[in-house]
Amino acid sequence: MYDMSSDGNYVVFAARDRKGEAGLWLARLDGSLPPRRVPGIEGDWAVFGRPGEIFFRSNDGSVFRVREDGTGLTKAIEEPAVRIYSISPDKQCLVVSSGQTLLYPLSGGRPINLEGDFVLHLSADGQLYFESPRVGMSATGAGVT
Repeated sequence: MYDMSSDGNYVVFAARDRKGEAGLWLARLDGSLPPRRVPGIEGDWAVFGRPGEIFFRSNDGSVFRVREDGTGLTKAIEEPAVRIYSISPDKQCLVVSSGQTLLYPLSGGRPINLEGDFVLHLSADGQLYFESPRVGMSATGAGVT
């Protein structure tokens, strides 16, 4: 799983390092710099939040937010998640799977159950959304970085 920044300059992704540890990595899409690991963070299913912010699922299923430099780690939602699908274009809501598809307002409040066996995807410009079937998805890690 990966996500591109709103400005189209960066990608955040989860990958295992040479020691086999699952971490979050940032890379410039123009290739001008090598990918760099977000320090001290292990997890997967990462998405960009507001500028400088990343949301991700930790190894125990908790959903956190952290700054790109690894500081400011805080729990984003209370319930564990199986996967983070997307974030709303205004960066106010996360779409996650916890056995069902839920839309979590990041300012607090109860999640909205998006009933059905589908995944909700939101376009970066906020103009489009689409649904895809939830078939054959797994939370396996990627290759070595």
